[in-house]
Amino acid sequence: MEPEESGYGGRVHIKSCYNNRYLRRANHRQYWIVAGAYEPKEDLSHWSCTLFEPEVVRSDNKAVIRLIHVRLGHYVTSFTKNDFNQCL
Repeated sequence: MEPEESGYGGRVHIKSCYNNRYLRRANHRQYWIVAGAYEPKEDLSHWSCTLFEPEVVRSDNKAVIRLIHVRLGHYVTSFTKNDFNQCL
């Protein structure tokens, strides 16, 4: 995770350790999140925005973090078809 350039909003860019790219929407029509951006993009009006907002949720004294894609305003959810085919 890398903080946004301003550093004040608590938002972050998430970089994949698999291909060294930032997480963003797959394209302007889909809501799927993929590791496809070579550079971070903070423009909230553009579909390829790479900003996420971590939200700490506390339950039974254990910290759980949920991620919100800032442009979409949706929580990120992991979908698993099998062990080798995962996506957000």
